[in-house]
Amino acid sequence: MKQPAPRVRAPRVRAPRVHALLVRVSLVRALLVRAPLVRVPRVHAPRVHAPPVQAPPVLRRAFLLLFSLSLLLVSPAGWSQEKFSKPFLDGLAKDASRASVSPDYWQQTRKMLEREGISPLVIERDRYQPEFLESLHRYTTRRLDAKRIARGQKQLAKHAALLERLQIEYGVPREILVAIWGLESRYGDITGRFPVLLATATLSAEGRRSAFFRKQFLTALLVAEREGFAPHQMLGSWAGAMGQMQFIPTTYWQYARDGDGDGDIDVWHNVDDALTSAAHYLKRSRWRENMAWGGEVRLPRRFDFTLADRQWRKNAFWRKKGIKSAHKTQKKRLLKNNKSRLLLPSGAAGPVFLVSENFRSLLRWNNSSLYALAVGLLADRLQGAPGLLQKPVEQSLRKEDIRRLQQRLNALGFDAGLADAVFGNQTRQALQRYQQREGLVPDGFPSLETWQKLEL
Repeated sequence: MKQPAPRVRAPRVRAPRVHALLVRVSLVRALLVRAPLVRVPRVHAPRVHAPPVQAPPVLRRAFLLLFSLSLLLVSPAGWSQEKFSKPFLDGLAKDASRASVSPDYWQQTRKMLEREGISPLVIERDRYQPEFLESLHRYTTRRLDAKRIARGQKQLAKHAALLERLQIEYGVPREILVAIWGLESRYGDITGRFPVLLATATLSAEGRRSAFFRKQFLTALLVAEREGFAPHQMLGSWAGAMGQMQFIPTTYWQYARDGDGDGDIDVWHNVDDALTSAAHYLKRSRWRENMAWGGEVRLPRRFDFTLADRQWRKNAFWRKKGIKSAHKTQKKRLLKNNKSRLLLPSGAAGPVFLVSENFRSLLRWNNSSLYALAVGLLADRLQGAPGLLQKPVEQSLRKEDIRRLQQRLNALGFDAGLADAVFGNQTRQALQRYQQREGLVPDGFPSLETWQKLEL
């Protein structure tokens, strides 16, 4: 791996063990303080009924103190009943040695992993990812709120000079950079409090994407040792994403840049470094200058929905099919795109989008169509564009529902892949083929009519 010359400044944070204990005590205290006074239940006896009795305030405060102190005796690692296995840690030791991590630093890291154990909270977050469970309506309502839009517009004005320089140098629109910033960390407010080494080791041991997260863990080891982090000190998201733009370790290692020329790369606290690194990464992800990400469109009557969510086609093809921009202000910019793809995230009854090849660059940042759409829509709103013409369908699926759907499609001979409760492209295409056979609208969306037809 080629190491960038500038060094990274460690985020100034509490040790996660102390922080977790304080959070647990304060949370329990808050819940108990708001709770009603303790009442002794009524005692039923012949012709005698004891009235409710309130516990004295002194007793209530004593109970609060004892309960909070008892929490301090329980280690945060106590939440995890499962430890990292010796063969797993021995395998990491060999990989760390091959990656030139020093034996001393690896031993520090190993002790931390043995002490904390596999993080159940990280696994829980991994199994509930809103990009694959929430509807477009729910996902965008939570992320395209008025406060986030207003703050984004202020950031555009505040960092106008920097954003203009980045747009000239990298060809990435300022609104796209600020939209990603707003979605990833609320403009730097939330950068994550999970120890990156523990999070990536947990996901590597968990097995669903072990090879991917093993690589993230080893890269994070290199970064942490080189920059003098204690093994628990480099913090990020549950998936190991770091800083204001939430770079995973391998992305940071390859693409992070010093934006203000001070010799440091600090993606946690330095806005210049964070935004410059983001622009550099998007350019290297084949972002094309002067090309819109896409936009909302209108479909003609009797449209062939099997054309959606599949191939990239030239815009001349879509024009012949009668597709038009939903907003007059976006008509010219959509026509400039070379190739586009049609997306129906809410099915035929919801908004329809024609997305460009720059949409692929956003998917490289986060491989979720909902995320990439949210970036594009927020960027448009930051420029003063109106909201969606067609409102999304208000429908979200539970993980159990998606798993049942996948199992049912597989049983009927439509390959939805592994029943992993993730509504991805393979599941969508399998559902689309089923809808086409049954004479339903083949939009790949689990509408109520489709659900009833599947007898789920």
